[in-house]
Amino acid sequence: MLRTYTRNHRLMFAAMFLWGFGMGMFIFIQPLFIESLGATTSQVGFALAAGGLLVTAVYIPIGLWADRRGRRITILLGWWLASFATILMALAPDWRWLIPALVMYQLANFAMPAFNGYVAAESAGRNLSGTLAFITSGAAIGRVISPAIGGWLGEQLGFRAVYLIAGAFFVLSSLVMGLISDRPAEPAPGLRPPARQLFFSRAFVWQIVFIFLLFFALELGQILMPKYLQEVRQLGLAQIGWLGTVGSLGVVVLSLTFGQLPETRRWALVLCQLVALAASVLLLSSALLPVIILAYFIHGGNWVVRPIVIGRLARTLHPDMLSFGYGFLETAMRLGMALAPAVAGLLYSRTPAAPMLAGAAALCVTLLLTLTLPGGRSQALGNATPDEKPITAQT
Repeated sequence: MLRTYTRNHRLMFAAMFLWGFGMGMFIFIQPLFIESLGATTSQVGFALAAGGLLVTAVYIPIGLWADRRGRRITILLGWWLASFATILMALAPDWRWLIPALVMYQLANFAMPAFNGYVAAESAGRNLSGTLAFITSGAAIGRVISPAIGGWLGEQLGFRAVYLIAGAFFVLSSLVMGLISDRPAEPAPGLRPPARQLFFSRAFVWQIVFIFLLFFALELGQILMPKYLQEVRQLGLAQIGWLGTVGSLGVVVLSLTFGQLPETRRWALVLCQLVALAASVLLLSSALLPVIILAYFIHGGNWVVRPIVIGRLARTLHPDMLSFGYGFLETAMRLGMALAPAVAGLLYSRTPAAPMLAGAAALCVTLLLTLTLPGGRSQALGNATPDEKPITAQT
């Protein structure tokens, strides 16, 4: 299987595995670490919201910059910034030092449009969704056992040791990512389409609106699942932690399975939403642990759907505008995921089942849109959807 991917693909998979392993070590115990440093929930929530808004504001301009100046350097800047931020978290003497590090860690996400653009350019002539599913599955595989290791190390050595070890994994990931080459994914010299031309592509604009709605629907249904399981289904924290491992395994299996389906068809995207919808129905209808385990395994959420929507969006983009276009994707995705928790919290206060019911209803809407919206034709091949002109280079 590995031989079907390029050297750069395999290096990115390895870097994502190391990154996922490091992130899994601390992501589930982070609230406890924050509390141990004396920060209140509102202080941390405000800081994270500010960091989220800041990075959302820079996705699009940095994506355009990456297309013009280089995607590889943008990726590496983000990777090293997050590595440095994680080490700062470990060294923070109190919450006032921790919050800037948390914001810095979030800001490092500015690298994602360049990352997606690099993979898309490197994957010319291949199934982009399948390639992205392979690369990002590395992070999911890394997260399978690392949460348990991080929890054990936290008990034995303390929180700071966990963050230092995670930071070391991030540094290793950055070093591996630094081995990818410049040439294959860098913007081609010569003529480029003007950036403003992207706004006149109806297929692209509709896809961005759809992505916002889709990630809002997925996040709305899943964001408070652990709280629901603890308060309504009476599961313990250890059981919920193991469900996270089950979910990571499900992400790997579903991503690799759905990613192999043809990009020119809608079935991969339809199946992602159907299994997420089925997971919500299972959790709402049964308190049996095997049923809950099955629901967590098949849910997948936004991690499974990301490679598919990235592959679909690429079909509406000129090869020299990939990172710019993916900047819009990341912005729409993050805005949807940022809005969902607030809505879910309001709904949960009325009845615990309401967020999952609302998420299921929203998924029914996005399923309908999936079957009706145009998917676009590959701009790399010089084609366009029947109702629009292709984005082409101009003098």
